This record gives sequence, structure tokens and C-alpha cells, in this order.
Amino acid sequence: MTPQKIFELFCELVTTDSPTGDEALLREKLQQKLQSFGAETEVDDAGNLRGFLPGTLELPVKMFSSHMDTVEPGRGVKVILDADGRIHSDGTTILGADDKDGITAILAALESIRAKNLPHGPLEFLFTVGEEKNLNGAARINPGWLRSKFAWVIDGPGEIGTIYANGVGKIGFTIDVKGKAAHAGICPEKGINAFVLASQGIMGMQPGNFGDATMNYGNIHGGIADNVVPDHVTLTGEIRSSNPARIRELQKKLCDHWKQWGEVAFTEGYPPYELENPALIRHTENVLQAAGYTPHLKRFFAGSDANYISKLGIDVCLLATGRAQNHTPAETTTLENLENLAFVVERLMLS
Repeated sequence: MTPQKIFELFCELVTTDSPTGDEALLREKLQQKLQSFGAETEVDDAGNLRGFLPGTLELPVKMFSSHMDTVEPGRGVKVILDADGRIHSDGTTILGADDKDGITAILAALESIRAKNLPHGPLEFLFTVGEEKNLNGAARINPGWLRSKFAWVIDGPGEIGTIYANGVGKIGFTIDVKGKAAHAGICPEKGINAFVLASQGIMGMQPGNFGDATMNYGNIHGGIADNVVPDHVTLTGEIRSSNPARIRELQKKLCDHWKQWGEVAFTEGYPPYELENPALIRHTENVLQAAGYTPHLKRFFAGSDANYISKLGIDVCLLATGRAQNHTPAETTTLENLENLAFVVERLMLS
């Protein structure tokens, strides 16, 4: 597939709106493309799209996955290509390279293999919904729906050649702090300011690193008017770690600490994962090296669909795509990234 065709495919994908919860149109396009390559397709109850292409060689099934949804503002993307090959939006929206550069690479690699009639093992494709909302699409995949025993998720940050073999788990929390209302001008002494209580709680257990875990307060809101002592404040935040035991420890510590100021409730999250298949890591490193890249195995301090795919009995690596500043209107990638990523994925499909 020529660099121009790869760019045109990328533009088609990023200009197809697919914010979380609104992936249907993109899914329909991807389903048609997979079918045009001869792949069987199926959509599950969550809205995830699976494709399967029988192999011409008797090899284990390999799976390649990217997510269809984007964050907002992601509607009406206008793609701008600079003379130096840099690709970005007009600044009013994200670009959507997260994760449509991954989808582009998978489709471009597949088209290249089919056009050249190259022998390959059976290939499986997974395009998920809801990744940007606590990995909700991958979380709802039924055991046994996927055929593969190992896979690559094409969705990581950093330079092409970076491999991640883990993902942190996350759990959210809400803290409700109760004070006492009073008129702030006439009798403030009769009130108990919930913001003061919340600040005491925050200072007593400040956010940051807790060994191999992190905790953060991300939002605080409350009060009804400037002339009323606020009687209620709500904080929200998250705990992250690759170690499930550390997440549980921090949950208990958070509850014990905040019980004198408010009530803690835990919200939706996702489990951590750790790849325990050195052979898959070595194989990925070898393919990257043969493709001209120096592989770098790094720790990942966020989550991806790999967190849930690994729970289905599938060994999975997360690969970097080369994009930058995703989740912002300053998001960028390059023509070179798109072409090189497609080449790497093709090499993996044929390996």
C-alpha cells in the first residue's frame, strides 16, 4: 500500500466521527473493509467488531487490536498535512490518531498482504468500543469469543519500537464531605465549612506516589452560593497500580483516613495485567529489530484494552504508534509514522 493510500485511509478514518458511545458508523465501514479482504466478521453485544481471516499456513492464530472510539472534541475533524509530513487537526478538535493510527496500520498491513498474495497464518482482528471509558468494550467480551492465544494491541504512547508488557489497574473513588450550612455574613460561626474539612483531609493524605501505586484527587466541587457556608463537598479521584494487593491496601487506607471527614465510595475501574510470556516479548523484539527498529521494553503507567484481553487467556503486547499529545487538540502524528507502523504490523502478521 503506497504512503499516499495509507494517508488517505487514515483521513477516511479520522473524519468518520466515533466518540465513545457513537462508534456505529465507523464499525460499519471497518466491517465492510474486513469483508472485502475475505475476512469473516461478527459484532458482539457490546458493539465490538471481530474479524477472522483463515490462513494459508498452519500457524497459531495471531490477533491485532485497536479501539474505534475517541475522546471529545472529536467530531468534524479537519486534517492538515504540513510540508514536513506532520499531520494534525485545525486545532478545534483532536486529530483522532488515538487510536485510528492503529486501525490504519492493521488495515494497510492486511491490504498489503492480500495484494501481494503473501502466505500467512490465520489472522484475527478486534476493533473495540468504549476504550476511552474505562475500557468498557473490552471488559464485556465473552470468554471464548476470540480464537487467538496471543495478540498485539496497537495503541501505545511513545516511539515506534516501544513495547509494553503490562498495564496498571485503576479504581475510581468519590468522597462526600458533610459540613453545616449557615449565612456566611451574619453568622458564619454557626456553620461548618465543608471545603475546610475537605482541605484537612487532603493535606492529611496528599496525592502522589505510594510505592508501586499512585493516588490522585482529580475533581472537587460543592457549595451553592458565595454567601452560604458550604455544607457539602464532593471529591473524585483514582488509585492506580500494577499490583492488585496495593490497590486494595490503598482503598483501605483511603477509607480509614477519610472516615472522620466524609464517606468514601469506589466507582468503576479496570484490572491490571502483566505479560508472563518472555517468548512473545522476544519474538516481538526480533520482528521490530528485523524491521529496522531498536526495541525498547518499558513499563506502562496507564491502562489499555490489553488489560481485559489478557483476562481472556490471551498473551498480549501493547505497541507504541509514534503519535504525540493525544487527547488534546494539539495531537499529532506523521506520514512516516503511519507508513512505518503499517510495515511493522505487516511483519508481525507474517512472522
